[in-house]
Amino acid sequence: RKNLSLPRLSRIRAVGFKTKLRVVIDRHAFADTLRDLSPKIIHMTRRNVIKLTVSTLNAERLEEAAGKPNLRKRQDMKLSPIFIDATHFEKHLRHRIELERELAEFIARLGLSVDEIDYDDLLRNEQAVLKRAFDLLGVKNLPTKSSLKKATSDDLREAIVNYEELRSRFRGTPYESMF
Repeated sequence: RKNLSLPRLSRIRAVGFKTKLRVVIDRHAFADTLRDLSPKIIHMTRRNVIKLTVSTLNAERLEEAAGKPNLRKRQDMKLSPIFIDATHFEKHLRHRIELERELAEFIARLGLSVDEIDYDDLLRNEQAVLKRAFDLLGVKNLPTKSSLKKATSDDLREAIVNYEELRSRFRGTPYESMF
């Protein structure tokens, strides 16, 4: 841990953190702290909950295989397509939807200003989305580079062995177009 001097601290324009609601031990205390601090909140969402669910399953596979739920660009590991039992998938999908609903309700109850960023928008136009976030935070729009690599192809036909089986299971539902 570095010892930061006061002049160096005075140059810091933004401080923040990322969290998942499921890791917050005391949600009431966390909410009270957020209300006291009145931070700028960016809520990352994903409209395509089918891809979100597949990504979650792949993150679990990575965690088991490599001890980490994400890939780094310098890593060679590539996930092979996954076979997903349809009943298992539906259970995970319902769980993901519930987690997203719970987070949205938590954020709404805070009564604070929130900027929502959709992951799919970030993939489509990273610089525009990041510029919006930097503007919200009041920091310079500097070039950024992530060391993370997408583990799941956006084309789910490449990511799921039994893609057609899963897709047909959701035919006629609001999720059909997400495949």
